[in-house]
Amino acid sequence: MMNRINNIRNIDYLSEHEYIYTNMYGGYMSTSLGFYNRRKYHSLFTYIGSENNFTPYKVLSSIDETLKINGEDFMLGIRKYPMNYFPNGNDFIKDVDIDNASTTYTIENNVFKKEVCFRYDKQQVLIKYSLVKANSDVKITINPLLTYCSIHDLLHKDDNIKPDIENVEGGYKFRLFKEMPWIFMQSNKALDFEKDIEWNMNIEYDTERERGYDYQEDLLSIGNLSKILKEKDSVTITFGTHIEDYKNIDSIFDLEISKIKRLDHDNWINTLRERASMFLAKQGDEEVVIAGYPWFGSWGRDTLISLPGLTLSQNNVDGCIKIIDSMVSKMRHGLFINMGSAYNSCDAPLWLAWTLQQLEEHIGIDKIYDKYFNTINSIIEAYHEGINPEIKVMENGLVYVNSNGKALTWMDAIVENKPVTERMGYQVEINALWYNMLSYGIDLAKHGDNKELAKKWNSLRKNVKRNFLATFYNPKNNCLYDYVNKVGASSQIRPNQIIACSLKYSPLTKSEKGMIFDITKKYLLTPKGLRTLCPYDKNYQYECIGTQSQRDIAYHNGTVWVWLLEHYVQAGFNIYGKKYKKEAKKIFDNFSNEIWVGGLGSIAEIYDAEYPHKQRGTIAQAWSVASIIRIDDLIRKN
Repeated sequence: MMNRINNIRNIDYLSEHEYIYTNMYGGYMSTSLGFYNRRKYHSLFTYIGSENNFTPYKVLSSIDETLKINGEDFMLGIRKYPMNYFPNGNDFIKDVDIDNASTTYTIENNVFKKEVCFRYDKQQVLIKYSLVKANSDVKITINPLLTYCSIHDLLHKDDNIKPDIENVEGGYKFRLFKEMPWIFMQSNKALDFEKDIEWNMNIEYDTERERGYDYQEDLLSIGNLSKILKEKDSVTITFGTHIEDYKNIDSIFDLEISKIKRLDHDNWINTLRERASMFLAKQGDEEVVIAGYPWFGSWGRDTLISLPGLTLSQNNVDGCIKIIDSMVSKMRHGLFINMGSAYNSCDAPLWLAWTLQQLEEHIGIDKIYDKYFNTINSIIEAYHEGINPEIKVMENGLVYVNSNGKALTWMDAIVENKPVTERMGYQVEINALWYNMLSYGIDLAKHGDNKELAKKWNSLRKNVKRNFLATFYNPKNNCLYDYVNKVGASSQIRPNQIIACSLKYSPLTKSEKGMIFDITKKYLLTPKGLRTLCPYDKNYQYECIGTQSQRDIAYHNGTVWVWLLEHYVQAGFNIYGKKYKKEAKKIFDNFSNEIWVGGLGSIAEIYDAEYPHKQRGTIAQAWSVASIIRIDDLIRKN
């Protein structure tokens, strides 16, 4: 429990700590402490659509609770309107529990508790109200505030919305319009229901205003549920896509609460490991990695980079294989799907070799060869022959990306239909990954006694090694160019070069790696990750704030990314061996408090480039979490 009475009722303090609970389908519950919605993405019940549409939809935005005590009404909700907050339920908060989305309120010596539980194996949220202590009977009135739209959208008043409400056993089912599936609202005890269709207008989400988005929403109330509670009484209600046996609601709630792993201050990395599975989702017949909550979906590049830390580090080998197999089944012309249905990532296929190298440690090279040799071979062939006019291997053996106004690497921010960092040409991390892919392909070919293929790829690998440093060496800064094209070379100091030092197979010598490592440490290393650009560069952005365009410009021009730390630490061990362990432990320990701020129990996507390195982006990011877990693995291994 958190007993910071001086802060706990402060709305700014509440908004800096956010619950994020997910289910096995990629649905979620997210809100700030005290159940204050500061984002358009906040919702007590966001579910995944039909089997053919995996879009997350918000349904239950929030709930207004009113307690009638000795004839006076006390409202527990917290909302922002133009110029004011109302209700001000934060005035009554005594405690919040960061583990099970629980808030305790005190009103005139009465103690009241609200607990929210998001089910993992169902599309359902449960809310339990308990009158812990009371001087007399208390009437509770519950007013659900409803929406129905994509997580990226906001609902606005529409007089054409005519909600359907029907009785079901233990409660009601409703839908706001015909296209919406029925949502079942039930309780373990009989509640009085008063139908009252009313719009709650102009609710504001300050985070969205800060981010330059539409920030006002209208929510719909279909009526009020009420009940008289005596001391020690409780009532539990559910919202979900299926009907429940209302007699079992209490036991379901107790079971789900018991499954929640408490955040462990003394062993925070165990908490991170236990909650890593939140990014693994089942969508139809496939298993996927959700790149980040609350607004990202499944991305090919992020999946492969995240997968070892999210699965293998937790001994979930089968989960890792299923997700890889799903991606491989949809591979086309040597490319994986990256976002939605787009085959727009020139590096995702190359990351497969890195992911399989981690998997090999768990299942052995025999199984890797049997399952994935043909895939690796087909990717190498595709790159060698030219995947398309945009991605092809040149005579020097290096991969050339003619992005032509597209953002095909992980630095993929777009502003005014143009990449912020286009990086057209030979990109340093792409060619480091290409060298590693060729080397792994040769390993597998030799294992399968395919001498001709091994000889063919070895000849190409030698060409890559011969030309890599000659192409990328930056004598002015004693590191590597970020990219090189026909016009010239980019001497901007960026973190992509560290990947050439972290991979199992690298075209660089140990001394060359050390040179790059030192430059990266000097200009890019922060306590929360690697900057994406040297602070002395004219394009450097020290914080990622403002409108979407402003944030996109900063996104890869200074903003700190956590996922790169795994490769920085791996490079440190590659260069210095066990002597690097002490330094790696310092980097790891910098995250010991991160699960207690922002997205509770998780790690944010990005951080500002300068102190105090404020969290930005998603509140829970798959490859950020995976990176810290993998750093822990590296420390233990060394």
